[in-house]
Amino acid sequence: MKSVGVLFMGLWLAGCASIHGLDHWISHPLPSRKVYMQLKGLPGQTFITKYRVKTHVQEEEKGKKVRDKTDKVQFKVSEKVLQGSPFGEALVLQVSTIEKKGSMDLHELATPEFGESFLVVLSARGEVLQYGDFPRRSIFFVPSFVLPEDSVEVGDTWTSSSFWVSPHSALPLKMDVVYILKGLYECGEAFTPCAKIEVSGGVSIPGLDPQKARYYSQVQGTLLFSTQLGQMLWSSIESSEQLVRKDRRVLIHSLMNSEKLNPLTPPR
Repeated sequence: MKSVGVLFMGLWLAGCASIHGLDHWISHPLPSRKVYMQLKGLPGQTFITKYRVKTHVQEEEKGKKVRDKTDKVQFKVSEKVLQGSPFGEALVLQVSTIEKKGSMDLHELATPEFGESFLVVLSARGEVLQYGDFPRRSIFFVPSFVLPEDSVEVGDTWTSSSFWVSPHSALPLKMDVVYILKGLYECGEAFTPCAKIEVSGGVSIPGLDPQKARYYSQVQGTLLFSTQLGQMLWSSIESSEQLVRKDRRVLIHSLMNSEKLNPLTPPR
């Protein structure tokens, strides 16, 4: 899941007219069965994903509001498969941001800035194995999502944990996420089989002295993953966080959506 803001905001991905809602993607429910989910791709395939992020930051000092700011950004990311297979092996991608509207720093979202391009290696489960030359404890190694190790059926859950160091405060951060498979559906214009996954969790600061500061974080959202194509089709993630230190309080709310744009065909 992705992060942004003072400590954490956003994740792996508020609706605007240009990004469709969940009802647009989901059509008919499919019978419950065990499914095995893994990322897939063939060399030469290019996936285009559109994102929209909205964040609201409010800061209070001694009970008085000293900051109240809303930021928005829309951008498109291209992922060209350099190495991969239809059998769920690790994917080697060339990841580039090809369009951006807004001033938010995309590195805060673990995404290349407009015009940048990085070599990225992902496991079949979505774990980040390499992201350009960024160090492993950077936010770029926080995965957008993590798929289960084994086959799952409706109602099953799995978890993931990620660690990184905040570039702003140098504090170590940990994100714990719980995933639950809520249902199987036909999705998109091609009626591809997909899994509806609900996510929940939050970020903690290991070793934080509660006498000096208190931090609260909550993340929740929905993902649509094509079990046939091996790609994330759509996501909507909302997060809230609060940092309290003496007479100062910072409140951050974030909403992030993503949607695959280009025609989708299963790798063969």
